Amino acid sequence: MRFFVNLSIIIWMLSLAALADSFIFLDGEPARVLEEQGATIYNGSPVKVLEIKENKAKIQIEGYFLEDDSKTLYATKNRKVPLVALDSGNYEVASDMGSVTLYLDESLLLDDVETVWESNIDEFYNTCTQCHAANEPHLHSMLEWDGLYGSMKEFARPTPEQDAMILRFLRAFASDGFVAFP
Repeated sequence: MRFFVNLSIIIWMLSLAALADSFIFLDGEPARVLEEQGATIYNGSPVKVLEIKENKAKIQIEGYFLEDDSKTLYATKNRKVPLVALDSGNYEVASDMGSVTLYLDESLLLDDVETVWESNIDEFYNTCTQCHAANEPHLHSMLEWDGLYGSMKEFARPTPEQDAMILRFLRAFASDGFVAFP
């Protein structure tokens, strides 16, 4: 059963690669602070690569801002999955939509969705399948996952870092997530 769930997720993720030029890949880290740019980037965030020079990529991240907080860019309108948090920087706001331009090492960008999300997927299956078979993430909305996962994590007892990785994975791949099932 787990094989078929993993296989369906992999096929599904590969079909979504066309939605972005690349994805931020932090190799198991949920987030990384870019002090020189006044930003925090999150693993799995879809980006458009604007330019690459000398192993540095100029990227653009598009998403949604809160009305009263234009410092965090979110993946969806429900504002549960942050893409980038800003202290300062080059960003534009048009109504609730916005974009952020950053410079990253080219090594932090990957086109392969499966590799980018692998550590989050592994964390989910290793932590959340101890008591029962795992649900497929796209079968529930972000709100439903908040409730389901909230009740299950008391038994699974994830660390705060595991908790952040699992929730990000569930929200990203939920039926209303930004890496949505076709």
